[in-house]
Amino acid sequence: MSEVQEIRKPPGFDFIIEAFLGSPAQTQIGMVMFAATWLIGGNILFYFSMKRRDIPYWKIIIPSFITIFDLNGREWLILAGLAITSLSFALWGSSAQNV
Repeated sequence: MSEVQEIRKPPGFDFIIEAFLGSPAQTQIGMVMFAATWLIGGNILFYFSMKRRDIPYWKIIIPSFITIFDLNGREWLILAGLAITSLSFALWGSSAQNV
């Protein structure tokens, strides 16, 4: 007879909150700024891109609607700037872990 191994459950939401609140303040600030910059900036970028092309903004939630390839050069540069800025916040926040 073999023993049945106990299957571990994935961590719950409480564990994730405790892990976040247990990290240094610099890490918390960096991760919040990363998320806010990427989400808010990306939504504003795509809002104005859709407005420029006279497409209703709600159409972006349709899975078959592909918008990323219709960006112009300026919008690609803004997207790259958003990625660099938000990742810089994440790196700044995670640098507190090494102290």
